[in-house]
Amino acid sequence: MLSHRIKKLLRVPPDQQVRTGLLFLFSFGMTGAYVGARSDADAVFLARIGIERLPAMILVSASGVAIVTTLYARILTRLSLRRVIFTTHLLLAMVTLALAFMLKTDDRTIGIPAALYLLAELRGALGSIQFATLLNELFRSEAPARVSGIASSGSTLAGVVLGAATGWVASRFGANSVLYMIIVMDALAGFVALRCRYRNLTSGKSPAPPSEHTRPGKTTADGEILSPAQILRQVPLARYLAVLVILKTIVVLLIEFEWKSTAVAYYSSEDDLASFFGMFYASTAMLTGCLQLFGTSRVLTRLGIQAGLAAFPGSLTIVLSAVFFAVKPTAMFWCLTVARGCDVLRRGLTDAAINVLYWPLGPAMRRQVIALNGGWIKPLTEALAAVLLIPLTATLSDRGLAITISGLCIVWLIAVYRGRYTPSEPGNE
Repeated sequence: MLSHRIKKLLRVPPDQQVRTGLLFLFSFGMTGAYVGARSDADAVFLARIGIERLPAMILVSASGVAIVTTLYARILTRLSLRRVIFTTHLLLAMVTLALAFMLKTDDRTIGIPAALYLLAELRGALGSIQFATLLNELFRSEAPARVSGIASSGSTLAGVVLGAATGWVASRFGANSVLYMIIVMDALAGFVALRCRYRNLTSGKSPAPPSEHTRPGKTTADGEILSPAQILRQVPLARYLAVLVILKTIVVLLIEFEWKSTAVAYYSSEDDLASFFGMFYASTAMLTGCLQLFGTSRVLTRLGIQAGLAAFPGSLTIVLSAVFFAVKPTAMFWCLTVARGCDVLRRGLTDAAINVLYWPLGPAMRRQVIALNGGWIKPLTEALAAVLLIPLTATLSDRGLAITISGLCIVWLIAVYRGRYTPSEPGNE
């Protein structure tokens, strides 16, 4: 009875509901930890170190993420995916606990806020890699376009719950208290990952055949590990995805930096910043959840993958046009807040579409491409963008930076519709 109601309401077939439920719980724990870490790290770093050092911190954290994710990808080729994920979240929880005690005893050192910021970036990078990998591993026999939004809505629920909890806890007990909630979320994500066993959760369907997107004799079906250059040279779909990830990373970083710089001017205290960030993430997460539950699968299966890919850059271009009419700093802050709120479409449609695009690749190649994009291309792009931020912020006004972001969004839209996009229709399961 319950299975039938879920199928009728959410359009998830009975044989896919257990897998989808586990992915939902994993994304809830993983994103809950990230939202708390992101809000707390931003507030502590901006209040104690300042916005002027943020580009340098982005550069350092991007380099750190690249190193850690490279090690992660190497370890993943030798060990079980679910055990690697469990160990990752266990280590993150232990380091977070140590930083929570250190933050209480020493309020002056720069190292602790920087470590919190780096840890938040690691959670975001590793979490996106792990979720995309688990999604495609658990649905080897069918494209996950129909369930991608439902599974991702766990992230949205975490954003609502942890975002609101972060705002309340920070305002009542201080930003440091948020760290203890993060540890609980890490534990949840790690233990759920241990339950994600492909053989026990499928209905007997055989794995998908080798993909046409990797050339015969040069695939990784035999466990061969290709270098990033080999992957990009041999796999057209990997090149297409890399271009999208590069453009998305630059645009998100620029709009986030501009938004945070105006938020620092608007809110002066550390606790007020943490409270604002928490409530903002909760609000956008609630909207994202509605989209993921009732809109993502319909858009991806009816309008196509490219419509999902174009949703975020298209909406951001439209919203940023309002910045040209913002005269007062307060109006500029709220315009940029709305632009930052376009993350609803990014997480609800664009990210879901990108995750589905990995499916046509063979299982071994898929892991490598996901790790390449999340562990190399994204952090290295962030590092280069951070370097560019220093002269850009020194020479461009808020409007000038908004024009730059709009131009990149237009290039992104061109890449979506003119790039080499050849996978079979992933919506047809």
